[in-house]
Amino acid sequence: MSRRPRTALIIGGGLAGSAAAAVLARRGWRVTLIADDDADRASDIPAAVMAATIGGATDPLTRLRRRGLNVTESWLAHLERAGFDCGRTARGTLLLPGNERDRARHRRVPPDDPDARHVTPADARAAIGIEPPSDGVLHRRGACIQPDRLANALRSLHAGSIHTRGGRVERLVAHEDGWTAQSAAGEPLATATTAIIAAGTACTRLWPESRRWLLPARGQATAFRATAASAGLRVPISGGGYITPAIGGTHWVGATLQRGDTDPAPRAEDDQTNLAFAQRCLGLAEIPEAIDRFVGFRATTPNRIPLVGRLADNLWITAGHGAHGLLTTPLAAQLLANAIDGHRHPLLRFLSPENRRDGHPTDANLK
Repeated sequence: MSRRPRTALIIGGGLAGSAAAAVLARRGWRVTLIADDDADRASDIPAAVMAATIGGATDPLTRLRRRGLNVTESWLAHLERAGFDCGRTARGTLLLPGNERDRARHRRVPPDDPDARHVTPADARAAIGIEPPSDGVLHRRGACIQPDRLANALRSLHAGSIHTRGGRVERLVAHEDGWTAQSAAGEPLATATTAIIAAGTACTRLWPESRRWLLPARGQATAFRATAASAGLRVPISGGGYITPAIGGTHWVGATLQRGDTDPAPRAEDDQTNLAFAQRCLGLAEIPEAIDRFVGFRATTPNRIPLVGRLADNLWITAGHGAHGLLTTPLAAQLLANAIDGHRHPLLRFLSPENRRDGHPTDANLK
């Protein structure tokens, strides 16, 4: 007799939820993914930069980002070979120093590093098409990604095992057979033996205890039309902000960060901050004009390390990826699936809510 398929309920249709769905489906699970169509997901941003990590730091976040880059690049290659559009529009990254610590780190890049090399502004112009305002590091890894396309590709890879539906989950209810997602009216939306919360800032509504670690952070990115000078940019720029190469004649620059701010209205001052950064990095004669903007909300943690692990019996979470989602969500999905199967990777001791002692400095957000 064949074993009855395992079932999973995943709440969240961004990168974290889509990556978890792809991993479980590949392992034979039947997955129901509920995506809140009205959510201001950070993964809905039109374009983002996946920046590589340089230097030999061994702190948990750097280790996670470094390992995560390997996993994400592997997934991108697999998806593209399978014919999926995962939104990769450029490869490589120009890393500019955002502060003195970055400058010191850039100076320590060894001359024989196979991935990264120190470049002067003139070197950079020859390599990527624009002349930046300072020395930097040209890294062959990293990329410009359209996150919604990557999330869609992850769900499509095993479409036969992943049922995606819209709807707002108001609460999760535990019962003998697992978990049920309910609407505000108390209607059951889906039931499964295992549930994973991957809903970004909405995680705190579904599991209030997670407010100890998760705090919303408002971010605004701004679009402007490519100029004759900026259109030559061939790789994204990262450093105290980011700029994408032109996609359909449009650059995206960002993103501002306001922790604890949940105002969805675009702000002119945020556009000016972003556009001034673009002017400086691209050497434009004047600040460009905003033609579009995106406001989204990241779930962040006090130490910027994602929250990944077990919350209760057959209930798990992957959240708090902040600005690192392109690097950390695929890796988190693998770590989570392994943990569900009883195999805990050592990295989980830094990520799991069962082990963490960190938290926000006040308990105001618990009220």
